[in-house]
Amino acid sequence: MKTDATLKHDIERELHRLSSHGIHVAVENGAASLYGTVRSGAEKIAAEEATRRVGAVVTSVQSLQVVMPSDCERSDAALAASVRRALRWNLLVPTSVSAKVAGGIVTLEGRVRWSFQRRAAARAVRRMKDVAWVYDAVLLAPQTKASTVHDAVKAALARRGTADANSIHVASEGGKVTLSGYARSPESVANAEFAAWGVPGVTEVVEDVHSSGDRLTQEANAIEHRVGTVTAPAAERPTPATGNESLVEGRGAAIARKDDVHRR
Repeated sequence: MKTDATLKHDIERELHRLSSHGIHVAVENGAASLYGTVRSGAEKIAAEEATRRVGAVVTSVQSLQVVMPSDCERSDAALAASVRRALRWNLLVPTSVSAKVAGGIVTLEGRVRWSFQRRAAARAVRRMKDVAWVYDAVLLAPQTKASTVHDAVKAALARRGTADANSIHVASEGGKVTLSGYARSPESVANAEFAAWGVPGVTEVVEDVHSSGDRLTQEANAIEHRVGTVTAPAAERPTPATGNESLVEGRGAAIARKDDVHRR
């Protein structure tokens, strides 16, 4: 297992590829914290992705501030025009998505039918030059009933061949889908969540899936609780006296004397 010092060194080496000298790293009990300044929103995203690539990082928290060089800044009007062109040229983004810019921060608005359309709009602009950050305020318009959403999500899990599809439970309320149950790997959970977002009418996905290791631990604890503590067998006790022992012994002595008389 990596020490905090080793993790810090590995993260710094990974960040060095970005030429981000304004980022500082702190690690405590496997949790990484990034703080300092970056030159763009794209650089901020790249720093987060670089940290996640380092093995043994438990969690990561970033407090990076975007400070763009003065010679690279564009006016909000010029940036907004570039953002609108990027959205318009992306075939996955519907015309219902709009954008506004203030201080280099882009806010996406509108309503779409599919989750992938919302993700496509954010991806189209978040790495653009001079974009400090992107706030995604695009809404998903529910299209189907809750029962239909539930059946569609289960079908999507089976269709994708998602591992542990049978042990992942689906509950739906309106456009909100809650995934629960157990899975053997984080990949199964990610596939299930991605499949749920791909169903028309899904506006929110809550992931509450636990690892199979947690289930095995719970089952083992339950079995131990039912069986209880195993006690050692009690020591053997002497058979209590009945009061007839002296009578039996007396009869035996009398019979022995009688046999002795006959022999004489």
